Amino acid sequence: MNKMACLVLAAGQGARFGFKKQLATIDKKPMINKVLMELKPIFNDDLFVVVGAFKDEVVSVVDDLAHPIINDDWSNGIGSSISVGVTKINNKANYNSLLIALADQIWLKKIDYKFLISKFDGCRVVATKYENFLGVPSVFPFSYFEKLILLSGQNGAKSILNNESHSVLGVSLFNRLEGIDTVDDLETYLEFYKQLRE
Repeated sequence: MNKMACLVLAAGQGARFGFKKQLATIDKKPMINKVLMELKPIFNDDLFVVVGAFKDEVVSVVDDLAHPIINDDWSNGIGSSISVGVTKINNKANYNSLLIALADQIWLKKIDYKFLISKFDGCRVVATKYENFLGVPSVFPFSYFEKLILLSGQNGAKSILNNESHSVLGVSLFNRLEGIDTVDDLETYLEFYKQLRE
């Protein structure tokens, strides 16, 4: 039986955003909880989140939804967060696959993650198709855990997903893929959903 964990990356400082991005408010909740609440019904107790910048404040809002993993080297980049997260998850339980997701991709919904997982055969990586590359969210089989643990610095999972020597299935998701990098991005998201409600 396939036992899959989910690792959400939320350790960065969000420098382009200008303040604590993970804690920006959407519908009276911190932004990070938007992604976790889409993933929680799928993963239940197998949901983990890597925190680093503003770790105490972020842990206090995610604790009921996911297991926090602290990356004290978060300033070294996304590769270090993946490495720390996968190491902790690998030590915690006998997971044989892992979905990696980003805390700021708040356009994505449960349907997107479930579709990605449905394409996973237990052997091949399943990655999200962007215009010019493959990226996360992605599902990795256990055979890739060691490669993920060896990531460092700004070198994230893209270096694995776009390596022709690896067998990777690219999948197009239903909702928008862009993350919330700036306050303008967040305002675009809020305006879109405000219009939907009207």
